[in-house]
Amino acid sequence: PADPAAPPPRGACVTSHRHGGGASAITVVGRERSPTFLVATTGKTARALARLDADGDAGELTITGWVVARGAGGVPVVHVDAELGARDAAGKLRAARARSLVCALGAAPRCLAEVPTLARAGTASTLRRLAARLDASEERGVLRVTVTSGPTTPADVLGDHRLW
Repeated sequence: PADPAAPPPRGACVTSHRHGGGASAITVVGRERSPTFLVATTGKTARALARLDADGDAGELTITGWVVARGAGGVPVVHVDAELGARDAAGKLRAARARSLVCALGAAPRCLAEVPTLARAGTASTLRRLAARLDASEERGVLRVTVTSGPTTPADVLGDHRLW
């Protein structure tokens, strides 16, 4: 029997999050990198909707939020918050990038919105954090985006964004 504490073999798929609605976070274990994908599953079919580790950026992925709601026609909608961090000289994990994804599942899975929730604003040392909150019902889906810290500019696209 395999040792449950041993790392999975290269090329293996490891499910790290499965919170209902037909979506999972699945990591493909590789030699150099181990990308993590948001995957929608319908029956025996699985489809990767988005890469959660920021399309190959180096760092440690942390899923900080995972909410499943009902969307138009009762289709499950998943809202995932993910941070990609790097360790500083003291070994402390610091967020380098973060984003929120909202994806519809069901028969025609697709991502509806992606919002970067941690970004450089102006100088390299100035960070801005955004919060994205999904308000969903079968009749209406709205992604509410607000600045929680850091500077804003007139070009920022914030507020309520209708998804369906």
